[in-house]
Amino acid sequence: MSGMLSSIHALRKQIGPHRPDSGRFATESIIDVILPEKSMRRGTLVELLGAGTTLATVVVRKALRPEGVVIVVDAARRFYPPAAARLGMDLNRLIVVQPDEPNWLINQALACSAVDAVLCWPAKVNGTMFRRWQLAAERGGSVGVLIRPMTARGSPSWADVRILVEPLAANQWRVEVLDGQSLEIVIDDEGRIHDRLHLVPQLVNTARGAHAE
Repeated sequence: MSGMLSSIHALRKQIGPHRPDSGRFATESIIDVILPEKSMRRGTLVELLGAGTTLATVVVRKALRPEGVVIVVDAARRFYPPAAARLGMDLNRLIVVQPDEPNWLINQALACSAVDAVLCWPAKVNGTMFRRWQLAAERGGSVGVLIRPMTARGSPSWADVRILVEPLAANQWRVEVLDGQSLEIVIDDEGRIHDRLHLVPQLVNTARGAHAE
Protein backbone atom coordinates (compact mmCIF):
# COMPACT_ATOMS: atom_id res chain seq x y z
CA MET A 1 0.00 0.00 0.00
CA SER A 2 2.86 2.40 0.84
CA GLY A 3 4.25 2.00 -2.69
CA MET A 4 0.88 2.83 -4.21
CA LEU A 5 0.55 5.96 -2.05
CA SER A 6 4.07 7.03 -3.03
CA SER A 7 3.07 6.72 -6.69
CA ILE A 8 -0.02 8.85 -6.08
CA HIS A 9 2.00 11.52 -4.26
CA ALA A 10 4.54 11.64 -7.11
CA LEU A 11 1.78 12.05 -9.68
CA ARG A 12 0.08 14.71 -7.58
CA LYS A 13 3.33 16.68 -7.40
CA GLN A 14 3.85 16.36 -11.15
CA ILE A 15 0.31 17.28 -12.17
CA GLY A 16 -0.48 19.81 -9.46
CA PRO A 17 -3.73 20.45 -7.61
CA HIS A 18 -5.78 21.41 -10.65
CA ARG A 19 -6.56 19.46 -13.80
CA PRO A 20 -7.90 20.54 -17.20
CA ASP A 21 -11.31 19.25 -18.23
CA SER A 22 -12.64 19.06 -14.70
CA GLY A 23 -16.30 19.14 -15.66
CA ARG A 24 -17.85 16.19 -17.45
CA PHE A 25 -16.83 13.31 -19.71
CA ALA A 26 -18.79 11.18 -22.16
CA THR A 27 -18.53 7.45 -22.80
CA GLU A 28 -18.78 8.30 -26.52
CA SER A 29 -21.31 5.51 -26.94
CA ILE A 30 -25.07 4.84 -26.94
CA ILE A 31 -24.95 4.89 -23.11
CA ASP A 32 -24.68 8.69 -23.18
CA VAL A 33 -28.25 8.89 -24.50
CA ILE A 34 -29.71 7.83 -21.13
CA LEU A 35 -27.26 9.70 -18.87
CA PRO A 36 -28.14 13.06 -17.29
CA GLU A 37 -26.78 15.75 -19.61
CA LYS A 38 -25.55 12.90 -21.88
CA SER A 39 -22.36 12.50 -19.84
CA MET A 40 -20.90 11.76 -16.40
CA ARG A 41 -19.72 14.40 -13.97
CA ARG A 42 -16.20 14.39 -12.56
CA GLY A 43 -15.91 14.85 -8.81
CA THR A 44 -18.81 12.48 -8.14
CA LEU A 45 -19.65 8.86 -7.44
CA VAL A 46 -21.37 6.51 -9.89
CA GLU A 47 -23.08 3.34 -8.67
CA LEU A 48 -23.45 0.32 -10.93
CA LEU A 49 -25.90 -2.07 -9.31
CA GLY A 50 -25.60 -5.69 -10.45
CA ALA A 51 -23.22 -7.19 -13.01
CA GLY A 52 -21.32 -4.00 -13.67
CA THR A 53 -17.62 -4.89 -13.96
CA THR A 54 -17.38 -4.85 -17.77
CA LEU A 55 -19.29 -1.59 -18.10
CA ALA A 56 -17.30 -0.08 -15.22
CA THR A 57 -14.03 -0.91 -16.98
CA VAL A 58 -15.19 0.97 -20.08
CA VAL A 59 -16.35 3.95 -17.98
CA VAL A 60 -13.07 4.36 -16.08
CA ARG A 61 -11.12 4.00 -19.34
CA LYS A 62 -13.14 6.87 -20.80
CA ALA A 63 -12.52 8.93 -17.66
CA LEU A 64 -8.75 8.97 -18.22
CA ARG A 65 -7.15 12.32 -18.99
CA PRO A 66 -3.53 13.05 -19.97
CA GLU A 67 -1.05 11.85 -17.32
CA GLY A 68 -3.63 10.54 -14.83
CA VAL A 69 -4.31 7.02 -13.60
CA VAL A 70 -7.13 4.67 -12.66
CA ILE A 71 -6.94 2.98 -9.27
CA VAL A 72 -8.71 -0.33 -8.76
CA VAL A 73 -9.33 -1.17 -5.10
CA ASP A 74 -9.91 -4.90 -5.20
CA ALA A 75 -10.09 -6.35 -1.69
CA ALA A 76 -11.80 -9.53 -2.94
CA ARG A 77 -9.18 -10.08 -5.69
CA ARG A 78 -11.75 -10.33 -8.47
CA PHE A 79 -10.26 -7.90 -11.03
CA TYR A 80 -8.38 -9.42 -13.99
CA PRO A 81 -6.09 -6.88 -15.70
CA PRO A 82 -5.67 -8.86 -18.99
CA ALA A 83 -9.46 -8.70 -19.46
CA ALA A 84 -9.34 -4.94 -18.87
CA ALA A 85 -6.55 -4.65 -21.46
CA ARG A 86 -8.72 -6.44 -24.01
CA LEU A 87 -11.37 -3.80 -23.37
CA GLY A 88 -8.88 -1.06 -24.25
CA MET A 89 -7.47 -0.19 -20.83
CA ASP A 90 -3.86 0.98 -20.85
CA LEU A 91 -2.29 -1.15 -18.09
CA ASN A 92 0.52 1.40 -17.72
CA ARG A 93 -2.08 3.78 -16.33
CA LEU A 94 -3.73 1.28 -14.03
CA ILE A 95 -2.87 0.71 -10.37
CA VAL A 96 -4.47 -2.33 -8.72
CA VAL A 97 -4.37 -2.63 -4.93
CA GLN A 98 -5.76 -5.44 -2.78
CA PRO A 99 -6.01 -4.05 0.76
CA ASP A 100 -7.62 -5.87 3.68
CA GLU A 101 -9.26 -2.61 4.78
CA PRO A 102 -10.23 -0.73 1.60
CA ASN A 103 -12.37 2.14 2.89
CA TRP A 104 -9.56 4.51 3.89
CA LEU A 105 -7.62 3.80 0.70
CA ILE A 106 -10.69 4.52 -1.45
CA ASN A 107 -11.05 7.84 0.34
CA GLN A 108 -7.39 8.77 -0.27
CA ALA A 109 -7.51 7.78 -3.93
CA LEU A 110 -10.70 9.74 -4.62
CA ALA A 111 -9.23 12.87 -3.03
CA CYS A 112 -6.07 12.82 -5.16
CA SER A 113 -5.96 15.16 -8.17
CA ALA A 114 -3.63 12.72 -9.97
CA VAL A 115 -6.34 10.03 -10.03
CA ASP A 116 -8.95 10.20 -12.77
CA ALA A 117 -11.12 7.29 -11.60
CA VAL A 118 -11.39 4.83 -8.74
CA LEU A 119 -13.06 1.45 -9.27
CA CYS A 120 -14.19 -0.63 -6.28
CA TRP A 121 -16.74 -3.23 -5.11
CA PRO A 122 -18.17 -2.12 -1.74
CA ALA A 123 -20.92 -4.61 -0.88
CA LYS A 124 -21.78 -2.68 2.27
CA VAL A 125 -20.92 0.91 3.14
CA ASN A 126 -22.34 3.01 5.94
CA GLY A 127 -23.76 6.43 5.27
CA THR A 128 -20.89 8.29 6.93
CA MET A 129 -18.23 6.59 4.82
CA PHE A 130 -20.32 7.01 1.67
CA ARG A 131 -20.53 10.74 2.36
CA ARG A 132 -16.75 10.90 2.94
CA TRP A 133 -16.14 9.27 -0.42
CA GLN A 134 -18.47 11.73 -2.12
CA LEU A 135 -16.66 14.70 -0.57
CA ALA A 136 -13.26 13.19 -1.41
CA ALA A 137 -14.25 12.78 -5.06
CA GLU A 138 -15.47 16.36 -5.10
CA ARG A 139 -12.10 17.58 -3.77
CA GLY A 140 -9.99 15.47 -6.09
CA GLY A 141 -12.07 15.82 -9.25
CA SER A 142 -12.05 12.06 -9.82
CA VAL A 143 -15.01 9.82 -10.54
CA GLY A 144 -15.62 6.92 -8.18
CA VAL A 145 -17.25 3.92 -9.86
CA LEU A 146 -18.80 1.66 -7.24
CA ILE A 147 -20.03 -1.79 -8.26
CA ARG A 148 -22.61 -2.94 -5.73
CA PRO A 149 -25.08 -5.82 -5.49
CA MET A 150 -28.60 -5.31 -6.78
CA THR A 151 -29.84 -5.58 -3.18
CA ALA A 152 -28.25 -2.17 -2.50
CA ARG A 153 -30.84 -0.53 -4.74
CA GLY A 154 -32.99 0.50 -1.78
CA SER A 155 -30.08 1.76 0.32
CA PRO A 156 -29.35 5.47 0.84
CA SER A 157 -26.79 6.70 -1.66
CA TRP A 158 -24.50 9.67 -2.26
CA ALA A 159 -23.97 8.71 -5.90
CA ASP A 160 -24.61 11.27 -8.61
CA VAL A 161 -25.86 8.54 -10.98
CA ARG A 162 -27.15 5.04 -10.15
CA ILE A 163 -27.39 2.48 -12.94
CA LEU A 164 -28.91 -1.00 -12.79
CA VAL A 165 -26.93 -3.53 -14.87
CA GLU A 166 -28.75 -6.78 -15.67
CA PRO A 167 -27.06 -9.50 -17.77
CA LEU A 168 -29.10 -10.78 -20.72
CA ALA A 169 -26.65 -13.06 -22.57
CA ALA A 170 -22.93 -13.23 -23.31
CA ASN A 171 -21.62 -9.64 -23.63
CA GLN A 172 -25.19 -8.30 -23.48
CA TRP A 173 -26.82 -6.28 -20.70
CA ARG A 174 -29.86 -4.21 -19.88
CA VAL A 175 -28.88 -0.94 -18.22
CA GLU A 176 -31.28 1.43 -16.51
CA VAL A 177 -30.57 4.78 -14.92
CA LEU A 178 -32.64 4.88 -11.72
CA ASP A 179 -35.55 7.27 -12.17
CA GLY A 180 -34.55 7.49 -15.83
CA GLN A 181 -34.37 5.57 -19.08
CA SER A 182 -33.22 2.04 -19.91
CA LEU A 183 -31.28 0.52 -22.78
CA GLU A 184 -30.09 -2.88 -23.97
CA ILE A 185 -26.42 -2.92 -24.91
CA VAL A 186 -23.66 -5.10 -26.31
CA ILE A 187 -20.03 -4.53 -25.30
CA ASP A 188 -17.74 -5.98 -27.93
CA ASP A 189 -14.27 -7.50 -27.44
CA GLU A 190 -12.61 -4.08 -27.86
CA GLY A 191 -14.73 -2.35 -25.24
CA ARG A 192 -17.08 -0.57 -27.64
CA ILE A 193 -20.71 -0.21 -26.54
CA HIS A 194 -23.51 -0.81 -29.05
CA ASP A 195 -27.29 -0.66 -29.01
CA ARG A 196 -28.27 -4.34 -28.73
CA LEU A 197 -31.71 -3.91 -30.33
CA HIS A 198 -30.08 -2.54 -33.50
CA LEU A 199 -26.86 -4.55 -33.53
CA VAL A 200 -28.27 -8.06 -33.04
CA PRO A 201 -30.71 -7.92 -36.02
CA GLN A 202 -27.90 -6.41 -38.08
CA LEU A 203 -25.58 -9.32 -37.23
CA VAL A 204 -28.33 -11.84 -38.01
CA ASN A 205 -28.98 -10.26 -41.40
CA THR A 206 -25.26 -10.20 -42.16
CA ALA A 207 -24.99 -13.88 -41.29
CA ARG A 208 -27.94 -14.72 -43.50
CA GLY A 209 -26.42 -12.81 -46.39
CA ALA A 210 -23.12 -14.63 -46.02
CA HIS A 211 -24.92 -17.98 -45.88
CA ALA A 212 -26.87 -17.16 -49.04
CA GLU A 213 -23.66 -16.45 -50.91
